Amino acid sequence: MRRGGASTDITELNARLAVRRAVAEIVADPQHTLAVLLRSDY
Repeated sequence: MRRGGASTDITELNARLAVRRAVAEIVADPQHTLAVLLRSDY
């Protein structure tokens, strides 16, 4: 079993939620999302 405490679990949960939100945005409006990504400074 993994050990690391509640903070690790919360961090992992937040990361999963962020990924789900990003995927949902891409699926909902792919044209707009791609335009934003292309204009960003990544």
